[in-house]
Amino acid sequence: MAGSVLSRMPSFLEMLQSTLGNQEITGVHVAPSIPPKKLAGVSRYASYGQEAPLVVFDNTTFGSAKSGALITSHALYVSKIQARYPLEIIRAAPIFDDLDGWLTTQAGKAKIPKMLMDDTQEAWERVFGVILSINMGVTADSSSGPVTAGPIGEIFERTLAGAPKVFSQAQLPRQKLLNASAKFPDWCDWPAGERILAYIDETTFGKGDEGLILTDRRLIGHITSDDWNIPYAAITSVTPGKAVMAEAFVVTTATSSSKIALATASEAVTPIGQFLHAVSTLPPDQRCSQAPPLTSEADPFGVATLLSRLPAPEPRVISLLQLLRAQAESGRAPREQALDLVARIDLLAHTLALGRGARGPWLLSPLHGDDLVGALETILGPPLAVGGDQTTRTVDFSLERRGSVGRAAVSSAIGLAALAVVGVGWVSTPGRTVRFVRLSMTHHGTATGFIPLGQSGTDLAPLWEIDEALSEQVLSVVESSEALGLLGRVLWGWGTPIQALLDQPAAQIGQHAAALVPGIDLSSFYPES
Repeated sequence: MAGSVLSRMPSFLEMLQSTLGNQEITGVHVAPSIPPKKLAGVSRYASYGQEAPLVVFDNTTFGSAKSGALITSHALYVSKIQARYPLEIIRAAPIFDDLDGWLTTQAGKAKIPKMLMDDTQEAWERVFGVILSINMGVTADSSSGPVTAGPIGEIFERTLAGAPKVFSQAQLPRQKLLNASAKFPDWCDWPAGERILAYIDETTFGKGDEGLILTDRRLIGHITSDDWNIPYAAITSVTPGKAVMAEAFVVTTATSSSKIALATASEAVTPIGQFLHAVSTLPPDQRCSQAPPLTSEADPFGVATLLSRLPAPEPRVISLLQLLRAQAESGRAPREQALDLVARIDLLAHTLALGRGARGPWLLSPLHGDDLVGALETILGPPLAVGGDQTTRTVDFSLERRGSVGRAAVSSAIGLAALAVVGVGWVSTPGRTVRFVRLSMTHHGTATGFIPLGQSGTDLAPLWEIDEALSEQVLSVVESSEALGLLGRVLWGWGTPIQALLDQPAAQIGQHAAALVPGIDLSSFYPES
């Protein structure tokens, strides 16, 4: 990578600047605006000579920069062990625990620091996405430009890109959005191509679960007791509004008028109003954009294009794409199967990074319906009943079968993953009144729509309405199964039952994967319990 980065040095720096954005991030300093004081602190652990310092990560409490990391034109320097890692040897996204992180490199595992602040940590991980995109052959040109094309994207670039208090595509704060996805009235339909253009955080302390989302087709918002879900096609006017201790705008449709007031992010009100007004002047059929297609003549399977558009450098997603590329290019994965899996991995990437997508009342999973049921069977045991019709299937699981999670942990990878997330006793929590969970499912092409329902007494309702903690635990089990399930499908196709895939020892799966991609690290799929 050293030679390739130097040969297109401006592009590398521009990619770093793009992913870090123009919003101030605590502890992150980007060339050409790195303060001399920070470089003096960095010199305590990094002798970078003639290399150009590009990004400093200051991991100190008082801003001395004597602890943290430095990215130069040639290498990564980390303070904790005073190590230098040439950029070209980095082969996978970092994996972090509560205290530290590890990189997979050509020379083996490399220890790196975890940043003290969440925003700093997210920026730290995004920088690795840039490095990996170059090392994996994704050119700077293929990842540049707006993800959303057409009139919506053009209006966004003209009115909102770079606006204060507005986080746009390359800099979306993932933890804030994951928090928001649990509170907002709806979330993005990732398989339909819906993408977030901008996020505005209205929380005082930065948790992110209140604010606004502007997608390529609608406004979604949640602030205190107010919720909004306004398709751009329905907007008839956007006008200034009045609010106490805040700035406001009013969005009018044929059936409603919504006053949206921002206090913490008041500087964003004017550019948001300009964006929405400009969108409202478009013909209604042009107020919904689409992400550009993944496939092209140069990239027939869409793997390289998806790598260039990942919302985060998630290790499991990158490993899946590396393996799928090997399978597709060798002809072991038929084209139709490869395209199906690329779409499912795309959905997984957005789920892990930006929150679980939704289509109407349905949550969206990248697993096929049978695989989703099979993964839950591993944790909850065989279903009590299966019902439904051609469009909707229901599967009922008992929560009164004690010990099923413990047995699953002994026999399968998904059991270990679930235990790492929710613990042994999650099924039989004392005082819980929900006796069984019903999974209602429908088919959405390369996604499965699902709603976990629970029964408490005689009432059957969405699980999150009657037991929020149990709902979070069930969704965590689903999430822990999705990457593993897709790993099995990438490696062995669609002919093997999901239980047979999930029951394979991790070592056997790793050997099979290494035969396709030498040196690949699958440890991120198997969290320790």
